[in-house]
Amino acid sequence: MFRVFLQHRFERLPKAKRIDKRLRAAHYMQASGDYEAAIEQLLLIDRYMQAMKLLKTYPIQHAMRYLERIPVDMLASDFSLAFQRTFYHLVNLEIERAQMCIQAMRCIKTYSESEKELVNLIDASFLQYDYEALTKGNLNNIADLMGAIDVPMHIRLMIELNIAVRLFYQEHYEAAYDITTTALHESQTLNNSYLLLYARLLEAQIYEQTGRLDAAHTVFKTLLDTVKKYPDFSVMKPSILTGHAGVYIKQFQLDKAVSLLEEAWQINTNTYQMFDQGNRFNTMEVHALQANHKKAKPLLLELLNEIDIAASPFFALAMRYILMMDVDVPHYKHAFETMFLERQQLGIVRSDDCLIMIRLRLLDKQCDQALSLLNTCLRKARKTRSMIHLIEGALLKAHHGMLTKNLSVIKTALIEAFHHAKSNQIIAPFVMDKPLLQAYVSRLLLSPSSNVDPPLKAFIMEVMKTLSLQIFDNPLSAREHDVLIKIAEGASNRAIASALHISLSTVKTHINNIYEKLDVNTRVAAIKKAKTVGIELP
Repeated sequence: MFRVFLQHRFERLPKAKRIDKRLRAAHYMQASGDYEAAIEQLLLIDRYMQAMKLLKTYPIQHAMRYLERIPVDMLASDFSLAFQRTFYHLVNLEIERAQMCIQAMRCIKTYSESEKELVNLIDASFLQYDYEALTKGNLNNIADLMGAIDVPMHIRLMIELNIAVRLFYQEHYEAAYDITTTALHESQTLNNSYLLLYARLLEAQIYEQTGRLDAAHTVFKTLLDTVKKYPDFSVMKPSILTGHAGVYIKQFQLDKAVSLLEEAWQINTNTYQMFDQGNRFNTMEVHALQANHKKAKPLLLELLNEIDIAASPFFALAMRYILMMDVDVPHYKHAFETMFLERQQLGIVRSDDCLIMIRLRLLDKQCDQALSLLNTCLRKARKTRSMIHLIEGALLKAHHGMLTKNLSVIKTALIEAFHHAKSNQIIAPFVMDKPLLQAYVSRLLLSPSSNVDPPLKAFIMEVMKTLSLQIFDNPLSAREHDVLIKIAEGASNRAIASALHISLSTVKTHINNIYEKLDVNTRVAAIKKAKTVGIELP
């Protein structure tokens, strides 16, 4: 009550006296080190330039609370503060407000050429979402720009994180991770929660793309805890939930993904297009992986009608489901091939684009072209340590082996795909190649003669079960399997005995056992039944 009384008395003072008292209070609070209280006093009397000076001079943890109260045209006169506010709006996915800041910054004539170029980079990379700017930008130029601008450490970190984003889109994941890790450490030193949040988001994306899904889960959970701790970040929660759902989708934990996607949609109050499309894409992906094409197809077509095919990163991802669900394949195949050639000429083809083009070449039985592109793609994936791309590439190599009837290639490629997937339980990439798995996994990887390590074999069986694929048990012993292979090659009993260094009577015993186990009574029937149940034969 007494505080309300004093406030009422203060408001009755003449305006000039109120201003003078607030200025005195600001001076006292600044002298005592309470900079946020000093800024608050200055903003209450519209002393924006003095408030900006304090914001620029002293480390303010909750700077955004004050920056957004300063008229943007005035704030734009200071590059560092305007850049900082733009960055904060981007973190909050307040894209229209970020665009307003950029527009105001473009009107400032006193910026250096380096500052103007940085404004253009931010606009192209994050606001206009220029695919070419993200994937082809000269990072040395950005480093030179940073050297030419005198800005505080937190602004420098914001610019470095921009470089990390571009490195991520250029698939230099290790370099992006190194910058992000440094930014996380420096952000903690500066106690800048916005920088921490943004760096964590990028860290989670890097972990997800490189297949370190357990690490991605940990980061997303940390992000959700951060949002709870700082209410200012609540607007970010839907995007964090949607991103976390993407990790569960890769592990085929679809119920958990659905729960997160529904929660994100219910609490979302932001109309940012990338969130909206990302959430709907993940929802479509869940329906498609559940084989619920009735729900998935309309969502996919809706998204395809919205995107600019030539510029959107969604198209390569969408092509997987266009092929899986047979959605106007000739039309979109032509559109994708046109886009791929254009990006190839510009030097901005990404691995997702290459993998889809390989799949299209294999569908057209253009095996040599597919293999050449596949080998290039796999070399890049090994270099960048992208587990997702390594799994998909290995599956495509198995597909190539199927077309060229090379069982050795199929077996080696499948083992490689499952090996890369095992440590983080990555399952979703296998869905597109279910026919391939059904035809060859039991036959080549699960038979007694396959020599696959038991832990890997257990994971393979888990994937087959998760994807509702039938596992054919090979009832034959290793030696009986060897005898049956010789039978399939047309060898006589005597030839089999000689080749396997066993007696003729032993051969006859093995053949009788084979007939009994396969429930047949002739060589031709045994071969036919063996192929039916997935037993490996030449």
